[in-house]
Amino acid sequence: MKVEQIVVPNPGWQEQPLLAVVVSDPWDYPADLHEHCVTELVPQSEPMQVLAMALPKGHVVPAHTHTNQERTVCTTQETLMVLSGRLSVDFYRAGREWVARRVVGPGDLVVLLSGGHGLTALTPTRLIEVKTGPYYGKTFDKVSFEPVKEMLPNA
Repeated sequence: MKVEQIVVPNPGWQEQPLLAVVVSDPWDYPADLHEHCVTELVPQSEPMQVLAMALPKGHVVPAHTHTNQERTVCTTQETLMVLSGRLSVDFYRAGREWVARRVVGPGDLVVLLSGGHGLTALTPTRLIEVKTGPYYGKTFDKVSFEPVKEMLPNA
């Protein structure tokens, strides 16, 4: 499993430096399935928590609930899991400046934490999106923008 953090170079005042986490090739995690293994993929300080877990046969996670904790979340964070196909993902800092592009495929996970993003299906693609809610619709929850063409690779 490869875990890559996409960060803003020289973040500005009050700008979140961590834009996203891209997880590729998770199929070999961990190498030994005889031990219970938990790996934190996103820092605990983020509202969207993502862990990789491996449970050996017979391992029990006891039945449980989570306590009610008041949390203030002011942004929408998304997690994309590619089921099939290939997807190009562009990452933008808060000022809408392009930062990076990654191509992901089946089994890959993209955790979008801050800034902006754009997606292009390179082949017919199926994915699952999980995000913080509630969702109030495009009018209230999204601001579309035109990327600065000179900043994009192969512009």
